[in-house]
Amino acid sequence: DSGANITEFAVGGMDVHIFKEVYESSNVSFILSHMMYCRDVLMLKKGQRAVISNGRIIGPLEDDEVFNQDDFHLLENLILKTSGKKIKEQIQLLSVEEDHVSDLVMKVDALLSAQPKGEDRKST
Repeated sequence: DSGANITEFAVGGMDVHIFKEVYESSNVSFILSHMMYCRDVLMLKKGQRAVISNGRIIGPLEDDEVFNQDDFHLLENLILKTSGKKIKEQIQLLSVEEDHVSDLVMKVDALLSAQPKGEDRKST
């Protein structure tokens, strides 16, 4: 029993050749670390799937549930309409190429959402 073909995990826009090459190489420690993170931190069971975007966890997904390119686009729009809108305005002031704005907004949002939230000042 050889298991699933790794190319079955390919998603749109992914370089499947490079992914398969890295997976089949002897250095798969990053995959093992992600597996342990999913198991120990996200509490996903073996075979369960989830989507993680900027600290937001969507899942676990049902076996027959599909999360496709349209869903990723919707997720990106949701982030842009919340905290991302303010970030996007500031990034556009920096004259960043339009092709890179979306990726940069997502990265900045991820960094900001990873920061601990400050506590309100308490009056004594």
